[in-house]
Amino acid sequence: FPVTIGDTAGVKALILLGRIPVPYSGNFRPDAHPEHTGAWPADLYYGSFSINWTDASVNNTSAARSINHNTPGDGKFGLSRFNTSVTSPTAAQRVELPVGRIDLYDMGSFSTNDTVLVARYIRKNLAFRRGDFRPVNRGLIDDNFGYFNSEAFASGGFRNFSVHAADSVFERDYLTSMRKSSYLWSYGCGSGYYTGASGVASSSDFVTDSLLNPFTLTFGSYYGDWDNADNFLRAPLASRGWGLVSVWSGRPYWLMHTTALGQPMYTAVLNSYNSYPNYNTASQYSGVHIALMGDPTLKVYPVPALKEVKVINTCSLENKSLVQWKSTGADADSIRIDLLDAKHQWIHFKTVAAVDTLFSLNFDTGRYTISVRPKKLMSSSSGSWWD
Repeated sequence: FPVTIGDTAGVKALILLGRIPVPYSGNFRPDAHPEHTGAWPADLYYGSFSINWTDASVNNTSAARSINHNTPGDGKFGLSRFNTSVTSPTAAQRVELPVGRIDLYDMGSFSTNDTVLVARYIRKNLAFRRGDFRPVNRGLIDDNFGYFNSEAFASGGFRNFSVHAADSVFERDYLTSMRKSSYLWSYGCGSGYYTGASGVASSSDFVTDSLLNPFTLTFGSYYGDWDNADNFLRAPLASRGWGLVSVWSGRPYWLMHTTALGQPMYTAVLNSYNSYPNYNTASQYSGVHIALMGDPTLKVYPVPALKEVKVINTCSLENKSLVQWKSTGADADSIRIDLLDAKHQWIHFKTVAAVDTLFSLNFDTGRYTISVRPKKLMSSSSGSWWD
């Protein structure tokens, strides 16, 4: 339906699907390497409607890679971080719209083109939403940095995972643990390079391994600047494994706690963009480099879908339509039936028992859009909610 740019009441998130142009911005080095100082990818530009983006203030060509060079008028913006000099919380700037990118361009090690890789991603995304694979609600931490001058990057993993699975967060090896056992969440950090993090994994591992893990947070040098060949941050999405979301968490820490109570991933994206002044996310908070690789509309705990939903028209019998589906009953507490009205809004029509697999609807002759969904009481270590 038609949308207006900046309409954050009607639009909840933005998905960059495929090779959408990559904005670059800044004169900074979130990984602290002097030769990596300059402009980094800045996808949050697409969700920012009130922050001032200009291309006149930076003139720096010292970076080892020319893509990071930033000069006036070159199409790369000058903003590195926002809110760094704000003294009043009420004056803090905000990114309005959360952004997620599904861009598998230039992942040559996977021996196919990005169209095939994106199609693979969409298939496993839908499979996760349907409940075709269900990872164990637990977290894995592979920490190769430790205290690291008090930054303790892996603490971002412990904090996020504990609110999802309080007693099921384990320090284990990233690759060997998830080849045969599933984990809802993983965190790995180590000395990084564009295609890997030492002690964790490399992009080539994702070519050969099918890790049983949909949501991963990792951290290491260089690859947080993700617009390059076989980049490690994008590798989980390209893999045959369960990888659906990948973020660079450590400078700053990501904030995933809202997803523990059924909120979509885009709430975590928006909190991570706009952490100041509500959260302490340590170094490089409010940096323009904060980016989600994957689908921001995913929920960590999807309600398994009904199977084989179909409508049987019996117009000769008092204009009845029979809606039929398959359900075990164990995956739902009830079945919710909604109708789409002329304004494209869902109107609740009927709730039936979860064990039912057939429902009769009486309508005048016409066209109708019907939603048949299981309703379930969900839970995590943070509480419970209906979904």
